[in-house]
Amino acid sequence: MKKMLFGLMTAIITFTGCGSDQSAGKLPQIDLTATSYTSGQVGIADEIESIEYVPLELTDESLIADVLDLCVSDEYIFVYSTRQDGVLQFDRKGKFLRCIAKTGNGPGETGQIISLTVDEENRLFCVSEYFSTSFYS
Repeated sequence: MKKMLFGLMTAIITFTGCGSDQSAGKLPQIDLTATSYTSGQVGIADEIESIEYVPLELTDESLIADVLDLCVSDEYIFVYSTRQDGVLQFDRKGKFLRCIAKTGNGPGETGQIISLTVDEENRLFCVSEYFSTSFYS
């Protein structure tokens, strides 16, 4: 009975999960300006005003690998990477300034970082973190 139920569930998942109208190699276009989503498409190139390339200074303290999140303000670039135990802060010219929001369990440290954001109006750097609670009996 268990084998039959498992086989039936596998077949249902296979047949309902394999359909796709998206052809391989073609990115979908989303209309970012429409109030109704029935007509017209806008390419992403129509929405970008300019692109700025900022090479980041890489030192022993600021090595980057697998960027998990980043945030850019008028003054700074913040990068959260798997290579560091915190968030790297660079100025807008790419000069490494310091490592902030260190991850850990001690005072002044953050849990596992999920995302970064900057509130420029209030000059705040915000870190969303994941933490878990364990209950032992």
